[in-house]
Amino acid sequence: MPNRCGFKDIYEYAARVGGASRAKVDEIIRIGRSLEKTIRLQTLFLRGEIGWSKLRVILNVVTPETDEHWAKQVQNLSKRALEALVQGRRQMESTTRKVVDSDKFGGQPTLLSWDPWCENS
Repeated sequence: MPNRCGFKDIYEYAARVGGASRAKVDEIIRIGRSLEKTIRLQTLFLRGEIGWSKLRVILNVVTPETDEHWAKQVQNLSKRALEALVQGRRQMESTTRKVVDSDKFGGQPTLLSWDPWCENS
């Protein structure tokens, strides 16, 4: 698209046509790539059922396995509540990892983690 319109790249196009900064374009690309892996969130976003600001909050923690869980959370919670939930998840992840007794696993220390957001953990 940019080359056919006479722009050297997407950044120039976004700056001239939409007034977007390079950082904003990078963020849009990052979010777009993340949404490719989270089909439920992608669908909700494309339908206009969830907004940009809420997506930005959760995209660093959502995975394809937790897509459905986060889709429900985004629909039901405010942005501030999502921020608190994401912060709580990060704190919980840092405290739920532990090295277990090596003799239980063939003499090798084993790192175990539990993900309360993913039913398969």
